[in-house]
Amino acid sequence: MQIFKYQEKNIIFSVIQGVVLGQTKYTETHVSSSGGGGYVGKHGGKIEAPTIDSEIITKHEFWIKKSDGVEQCIKLTDCDIPVRTGQHVSVISAKLQDSNKKQFVALINHNAKRHWMINTAEELNKQLGIETITGMSLMISIGIWFLLGMLFSSVIFGGLVAFITLATRAIMKTNKITEVNDNLKKHITQLIRDTESQC
Repeated sequence: MQIFKYQEKNIIFSVIQGVVLGQTKYTETHVSSSGGGGYVGKHGGKIEAPTIDSEIITKHEFWIKKSDGVEQCIKLTDCDIPVRTGQHVSVISAKLQDSNKKQFVALINHNAKRHWMINTAEELNKQLGIETITGMSLMISIGIWFLLGMLFSSVIFGGLVAFITLATRAIMKTNKITEVNDNLKKHITQLIRDTESQC
């Protein structure tokens, strides 16, 4: 278990190791529709067909037997990683310290001497909400615009100050997100190397 610290947040990385017992791969199709309808009157009408959208999601489930004899199921979505029965694998996951929801990060196949990313540092940052865009800067800027517009009776002045505030905060937030993603990537890369060297 390793901890990645960022401000008040602790992200716990853990590794599950074991031998693959068996696997199942299948797809799920989700169909949705939008739009459509219309009207018909005395002078004619118009009817439009709904738009049908379908999404195919790949599911990959496999069981591994850990060194203590306990068997565990690993479920991956939109990840088709080649593993076969008898191979020794390690699965790296991450979660916030006060949460039970884990996100898979990488799978290492020790027999194939390869690893696959399940979630990148950027995806992990978004899923765990480590440093993300919240919209708070926009709300603050609108508040400044409204307040200065009322105090100085100038919408243009309030708008200018609000724009400068929004732009400054956006740049600062972007830099923070980039820094977190870079540090997360380094942490994950080192964890993969350490895990690969253990077997």
